[in-house]
Amino acid sequence: MTRLRMLFTVLLLFAAAVPADAASLQPFTPGVFQKAQQAGKPIVLDVWASWCPTCKQQEPTLSQILADPEFADLVFLRIDFDKDKALLRKLKVQQQSTLITYRGAKEIGRSTGETDPGALRNFVAKAIEPPPS
Repeated sequence: MTRLRMLFTVLLLFAAAVPADAASLQPFTPGVFQKAQQAGKPIVLDVWASWCPTCKQQEPTLSQILADPEFADLVFLRIDFDKDKALLRKLKVQQQSTLITYRGAKEIGRSTGETDPGALRNFVAKAIEPPPS
């Protein structure tokens, strides 16, 4: 019972530490994706697998990005590599640890297997930059 209380306390402290306006990780649904595209939001699709060592290396950096108020408007959707095969075919994704950025309906970049924190942050930041004139 003590472990359960400790876990609950840690989860509460973590929840309190994340700013209310921070972006959040959500599972991919077509409705959320389409709504974000129609609203012109910056979007990151994260093709992830629980067994993937590269995905696990990306996780801390992506969590920091999600907690950063600079990225509060970002819509971050996770796609399960093992379960969402039809969606992966539609998006032409062949590998886990793939990130796809959108600005509204326009795809603006793809990255596969990147684990460098600076490179990941720069890649995601392109989704929130204003479009070139």
